[in-house]
Amino acid sequence: MLITVFGAGGQTGQLVVAELLDKGHSVRAFLRDPSKLAIANPHLELVVGDARDAAAVNAAVEGADAVISTLGASRKDKEPVFAAGTNNIIAAMLSHDCRPISVISAQGAGTESDSELSFMLRVLRRLLGKTILNMRQMEEELKTCDLDWTIIRPGGMNNDPLGRYDVVEANAIKGGGRTRRADLADALILAVTQGKWARKAVSIASR
Repeated sequence: MLITVFGAGGQTGQLVVAELLDKGHSVRAFLRDPSKLAIANPHLELVVGDARDAAAVNAAVEGADAVISTLGASRKDKEPVFAAGTNNIIAAMLSHDCRPISVISAQGAGTESDSELSFMLRVLRRLLGKTILNMRQMEEELKTCDLDWTIIRPGGMNNDPLGRYDVVEANAIKGGGRTRRADLADALILAVTQGKWARKAVSIASR
C-alpha cells in the first residue's frame, strides 16, 4: 500500500513512518520540516507542506491507498491545525476516492461521557482547552464524512517501546492515563491496513 502520513515529523509520526516501511509499505511523508525525519528508504517520499494548504494536501493524497494523520499542536500556530488540516484531508480523500483514514485525537476530546477520564487528564484537558475543542471539531468532521475513518484517543504519551495495549470504544479508559507512542503508532497502522475499528472513535491505553 501507498500510505500518506500527515505530521510525519512529529514523534508519533516518525514511528508510524518507520513501522510502515518495516512492514513493506510505501510511504508519502507530509511534514513542515524535512530535517525532522532522519529516515532514508527508497520507498519513502518526503513532501514539505502545511496541512492548512488545501492544494498541498490534495497533491499529497493523490494516488494514496490510505491516510494516517498524526498532526500535532505547535506553539508556533496561532490556531490548532487539527480541524482545518483534517477538513482538507477529507476533501482530498473524497476527491481521489481514497477511503481509509486514522487520526490521533485525545482521551476526553469526544462528546461522549467522560466519566472514566483520569484526574490527570481532566487537568490536562483544562490546560489545553483550545486544542481539545479543535480536536472535538475534527472528530465531528470525520464522523459526518463518507470515509472509513478511525479516531484514536491516547492518554498522556511516553516513548517506551511497543507493548500490549487496550483499545476501547469510549471517550476514555478507566485507569488508562498513559499511552506509549509506539502502541499508538501500531494501532493507527492497523486501522488503515486491516480495517480495525472502522468508523469508530476509540481510546487507547498501554498496559
